Amino acid sequence: MGEPTVLLTGASTALSAAGGLAGAASEKRASVNNYKRQLAIRDIEWDRSRSEYAHKVSQAEEQLDENFLAAVSTCLLYTSPSPRDS
Repeated sequence: MGEPTVLLTGASTALSAAGGLAGAASEKRASVNNYKRQLAIRDIEWDRSRSEYAHKVSQAEEQLDENFLAAVSTCLLYTSPSPRDS
């Protein structure tokens, strides 16, 4: 009579261990999927940041071009009259 109880206890321990492994695998899978989601979100945020930076650089370049043209035009207006014209 002692033997069937030992076998039954051993079987339940094996099932418990298998369930624990399945639970650990499921937990690990969830952790990996969460990490992949975080990477995808970071990728989206990085693309948005790069786009915003490119837009700001473009605006700065336009402003520099406008400032340069304004400076050259202003400079030419002041230097174009000859002192002999007055």
